[in-house]
Amino acid sequence: MIGAVPIPGASAPKRLKKKYLKEMKPGLVVVDAAIDQGDCFGTSRAAYHHEPAYAIDGVVHYCIGNMPGAIPRTGTLAPTNATLPYGLRIADTSLREAASRDEGLKRGINIESGKCIFDKVAERFGLPYHPAPQ
Repeated sequence: MIGAVPIPGASAPKRLKKKYLKEMKPGLVVVDAAIDQGDCFGTSRAAYHHEPAYAIDGVVHYCIGNMPGAIPRTGTLAPTNATLPYGLRIADTSLREAASRDEGLKRGINIESGKCIFDKVAERFGLPYHPAPQ
């Protein structure tokens, strides 16, 4: 079972409770790809590459917080290739100008001028929320 429930800026919802582990076949593997966002299985805890798995009630858990760290070259190139165009647009103009021309970039801004403009991030970290300037 793979748990990957990304909610931008918020904690991952719990999708598997401990009581359900007893109903699973021993040896089943659960992979919590949301461990960086607080986990999506109630039995997850952060693990590390040197000791990546542990078992609870016979169910093997793999909950590596930095899974791409196991493949550092690919784990660097993939996000770099995805984000470089945004950086170039910002460098050519300004953050505000680039965001006004690109809705995807605009939706990806969490903090502007020291103010949290993403409501879910503000809620998650107990910060005051300031709607983005138009």
